[in-house]
Amino acid sequence: MIKIRQDRKSGFSLIESLIYMAILSAMVVVVVNVLLITAKSYGNLKTSRNINNSIITSLERMTRDIKSADDIMVVDSVFDTHPGKLTLQSDTTTTEFYLSGGILRVKEDTVDTGPLTQQESSIDNLVFRLLDNGTSKAIRIEMTMSIVYKSVTKTKKFYTTVVLRN
Repeated sequence: MIKIRQDRKSGFSLIESLIYMAILSAMVVVVVNVLLITAKSYGNLKTSRNINNSIITSLERMTRDIKSADDIMVVDSVFDTHPGKLTLQSDTTTTEFYLSGGILRVKEDTVDTGPLTQQESSIDNLVFRLLDNGTSKAIRIEMTMSIVYKSVTKTKKFYTTVVLRN
């Protein structure tokens, strides 16, 4: 048997190497873009969740207290301007909602019971409007809240109207 010797060089040619590098570079660019989009989506989701949590907490508390109040203390309240202040009178307590450093706070009988919004959030506009037709009273609340998370800033406006039951 005669062996035929073949001289083949193993490895890649320069053109093959350039093609593989171009394909690998394109894949790296796609993966990095997907990661950046995912991070931005997470930031948007987190800011939306924080705004919703702050608004649900604050508007629910104000709505509950307004509905159960006996009267609105018009002299101690600030209506139709930012920053608004709302003071409510019930049988046993006086409740005050006010803005301090962009954070919505509540006082019960002149004792600050703490913030209603999260520390990361900022209320840019808080306006209370008194609606009184002689028979019943209502409060219209207008709030604009913004939250910054890393490079994502989200701002939302919220409105509600609450009628005093008493």
